Amino acid sequence: MFPAGTLQCSIGAGNDMQTHLLGIEIGGTKLQLVAGDETGAILEWQRFTVDPAKGAAGIRAQMESALGTLLAQWRPRLSPDRR
Repeated sequence: MFPAGTLQCSIGAGNDMQTHLLGIEIGGTKLQLVAGDETGAILEWQRFTVDPAKGAAGIRAQMESALGTLLAQWRPRLSPDRR
């Protein structure tokens, strides 16, 4: 089982599928997003400072922007066993 806040996805085709994970950590002062593989290796890591004055809406906007970049880079799709 994968930790809370991760999304298992597969990239590739046929028998050459590679499983990757996307993780999100929201803290009081920072937001972190990572792309990694099933061995636990981090392939990409992004860290942002959270502006408490912008509240949840500010965090959602940062996440949307950062996830767009990660999703474009890794082009994930949900694995059939994780739907």
